[in-house]
Amino acid sequence: MAATTGLAVVGWVGLSATPAMADPFELETPAFWISQGGPTTVSQGVQADGEVTFEQLGDESGLKFNAMGFRSSDGYLWAIGGDNGLVRIGDDGVVAQHSLDLPLPGINVGAFGEGEFADRLLITSSTTMDMMYIVNVETGEVEEQPLTPGDTVGELAPDASDWTAYAGYLWGGQQGGGYIVRVDPSTGILDMFPVAELDVAGALGGAWTYGNNNLGFSSNNSGDITQVHVENPSSAAPEFSIVSVVPGPPSGGNDGANSIGDPTDLGVVKTAPPSVSHEGLIAWDVTVTNHSTSWSSGFTLTDEMPEGVTNVQATGPNASLCTVEELAVSCIGDPLDAEESVSYSFTGTAPALDTTLENTANVLANEDDPNSSNDTDSATTVVVSPHLAVEKSSSADGAAVAGDIVTFTVAVTNDGTADYTVDNPAELTDNLSDVLDDAEWNDTATVAFSNDSASDAPVFEGDTLTWSGPLRAGETATITYDVTVTSAGNHSIVNDACVPNEGEEPTCATTNTPLPGLAAGKTVDPESGSDVTGGQVLTYTLTYTNSGLAPATVDDVDTLTDLLDDADITSAPVSSSDSLTVSEITDGSFAVTGAVAPGATVTVTYQATVTSDANRTGDNSIVNWLLPSGVTPPADCTPMDCTVNPIVDVPAANTSTDDELAFTGAAGVGILAGSAGLLLLAGLSVLVFRRRRQMSKV
Repeated sequence: MAATTGLAVVGWVGLSATPAMADPFELETPAFWISQGGPTTVSQGVQADGEVTFEQLGDESGLKFNAMGFRSSDGYLWAIGGDNGLVRIGDDGVVAQHSLDLPLPGINVGAFGEGEFADRLLITSSTTMDMMYIVNVETGEVEEQPLTPGDTVGELAPDASDWTAYAGYLWGGQQGGGYIVRVDPSTGILDMFPVAELDVAGALGGAWTYGNNNLGFSSNNSGDITQVHVENPSSAAPEFSIVSVVPGPPSGGNDGANSIGDPTDLGVVKTAPPSVSHEGLIAWDVTVTNHSTSWSSGFTLTDEMPEGVTNVQATGPNASLCTVEELAVSCIGDPLDAEESVSYSFTGTAPALDTTLENTANVLANEDDPNSSNDTDSATTVVVSPHLAVEKSSSADGAAVAGDIVTFTVAVTNDGTADYTVDNPAELTDNLSDVLDDAEWNDTATVAFSNDSASDAPVFEGDTLTWSGPLRAGETATITYDVTVTSAGNHSIVNDACVPNEGEEPTCATTNTPLPGLAAGKTVDPESGSDVTGGQVLTYTLTYTNSGLAPATVDDVDTLTDLLDDADITSAPVSSSDSLTVSEITDGSFAVTGAVAPGATVTVTYQATVTSDANRTGDNSIVNWLLPSGVTPPADCTPMDCTVNPIVDVPAANTSTDDELAFTGAAGVGILAGSAGLLLLAGLSVLVFRRRRQMSKV
């Protein structure tokens, strides 16, 4: 590094006040300034409502100057005047100029350095990047550091609109945008790195370094102030990312500088609903608080929303301070006084699947924030959905018979993770079309809940029972109703109770109550209604056929009272299957009990012999009843329940002469008439076959 001859320090000339009145700026308060135009004015940036405005400090000095930088060791802004003299700017814009003439180029850009260069104003030409001038503002001495393009420059023509110091380097935005230029004051090596987001028209005339070590660039044309984070600043390939863009006023002839101020402690708290339904609205609230005793010049709030969330929006009174790009939310934070807070609100649509959504909000203060423990906060929302399971049972233990009352119980359970509500109710449909052909509806449907939900009673219409209502997660709604069995249909009570679930086929629970279909018949050979005579054998057959789907219970009594007065049992009743048991004949009857399997036929047979004419003492009519146990035979013989066979006497051998026969004409006519009457009676019933509905005992 070559040193030039030290210039003599001559007296200061106060332009807007005497030097003694030029008070320094407060170092505790962060601030940034822009010098503009010629004659040059100095303005301080003020951020409010997400935008930066500039307030001019003092009156115009009548002097044109640039290459402005802030010297933290004394609290003054320093610049190079139009005649290459030193300019010092104090609080309230008080400007003083030193009369010496420094050997500097005409259009200068500069900043105070760091480390060994902390009190040196480092200056280059804004266009001819071949020399850096290192100015001691206290003595007026100037040193020169030749600049050498590094490997990254190549064929590029490096230039910068302003400089700011960070990590031992000077950093500037290329005029015309698109590159950040880096200079090492110790070696003079100059590098250029592309940053597409800074590819803006015009110069980035103001540059400064925030207390958080991010770079700030002010665009002359748009006025936008872009905050840039630099990762690995001393590496051969630093990484640059845009932190925020704050609108500001456009201007020309800019130079920028800043005072980092005291550290702050900004913290963030994020809240979210613990759960949300599929495609439901998620609402996040984020609060930023200044926990320090220092004033905060502002901050940047970022929040990357979880994958799967759609339609992310900023809402609430501060929505205009935020930008949303797909899932990325970024908000500009205005200044905060000590212990002051500000809140932001965001919404999004949950995905249509059960999942856990977690995301983290991050606050980055413009100033140094040594307490990083409260800079982030996460919130978790579980995407839940109600889901229905259904179970159904019948009070019939395997089967039912005509006359039974069968009670059905349907349990609808919300086994999901969210509640069904009045607006989004749980639903049940129970199709009874295959029930009511074998049963009658009793209009007894009710619903009860395992928790505190409530709803209207189930509705029966046509052949369908429906229910809908709220149902909490984990809660069960129990629907009950009953029917009376008739067994008039297909001998099967089958029905499906079904519940819908989003994205699934309906879930159904089925009950199947089989019914017996018993036909009980009784025949006699010779057939019922035909005449029989003394000594003739009658063969009886009881036939039980089950055409149903459940075992048919048999509990019958064959009453022989009106048989045994005119005949004797000569072959005891015998069943064709062990499934039916035949009792002994007692007190003029015997019992048939047991069950007939579905599709089976079982017979019981026995024989009776008509008592001879000489010994017969009855009513000459053999009547036999087959009825369910406990049913008393009626007075009249009905074909469905009994058989009847009239008994006729056998005529004695004819020993009369022809002449005697001639005198019996009238008697003969009477006998024929009697026989004809019996034949007419016999015509009343040829076959007794009884089809009986299964009956329960009374």
